[in-house]
Parts: sequence; C-alpha cells; structure tokens
Amino acid sequence: MTAIIIIIIFALLVLYLIKQLSNDFTYPTWFILFAILSFITFIGASNVFFETSGVRPDALSYCVILSIIFIYFPIIGLLGFVYKKYEEKLYKKQLYSIVKEHFGILSEKHKELIYTDDYGAKIYDKWYNEIDHFNENVVRKQKARFQLSDDNLRKLIIEIFDKQSNLSE
Repeated sequence: MTAIIIIIIFALLVLYLIKQLSNDFTYPTWFILFAILSFITFIGASNVFFETSGVRPDALSYCVILSIIFIYFPIIGLLGFVYKKYEEKLYKKQLYSIVKEHFGILSEKHKELIYTDDYGAKIYDKWYNEIDHFNENVVRKQKARFQLSDDNLRKLIIEIFDKQSNLSE
C-alpha cells in the first residue's frame, strides 16, 4: 500500500512538472491519474491471476509485459486520442461562437490592417497583432478554458474568421 502511495505522489509530481514546462499539455489531471491507477491495478490483477493459475515466475513476467504492451497501452492511447479530439471539437465550437459574436469588428480590422507593400507582398503583421490582442482581451477572458498555446489559438481564430468571411461573402 505504501508503494502505491509513493507511486501516486511521484506521478503527481511528474505531472505537475510536465504541465509547468509545456504549453501544449492538454491531458487533464484526472486522465493521468486514471492511467496510473489503472496501470497499478492491471499489474496487480495480472499478478494475482498468474499466481493462482500456477504459472512459473519467469513466464509470469513475460505475460505481464506482453499484456501491458498489447492491451493496456493501446487502450490508454485510444482513450487519450478520443479525449483530445473531443476537447478540440469543444474548443472550436466555443471559439466559433466568440469569433461570430465579434465578427463585425474583426472584419473591419481585417480590411484595415492587411496591406500590400511596394513589392506586391501582402503584409499581415498588424493583423496578427490584432488577433493576439483579441485573444488576450476577449478569448482568454471568456469562461471557456482554452488550453492551447497562443500560436495554436491564433491559427484557430484565423481559420474560423476565414471560414466566417467566406460564408458572409
């Protein structure tokens, strides 16, 4: 029991460090804890099953390792993938409603801030700065928890704005 508590504390510490060092870490704490606790339970259940069935200890370790590789990791990976897709869909839906609400102002700023330089190239710097300003002062202050990095959020805002612009033309 003490070993399990130490493993959980260590896992929480690692999780905290990962979240502090990475802007794009989007798995929630409950998912990581579920993965760790289910891993411990899986190992324990495998051990009990093989000990009661009379399997040799060396065969036991191979069976546990193979079952972890071919059963546990794919299931956790699939759950993580499904969660990330769900979260991404939720972000897009919330962000779409925010961009739609402020579309008129964004549209005016878009026309005003993008220009063509003397060499014929379109310059988007001021528009990107406006999107960053919109992100900081409108999007991030909404109730929605956007766990995306600022660059990814900017790309998503521009993508949604472009789609909305095409619909309104």
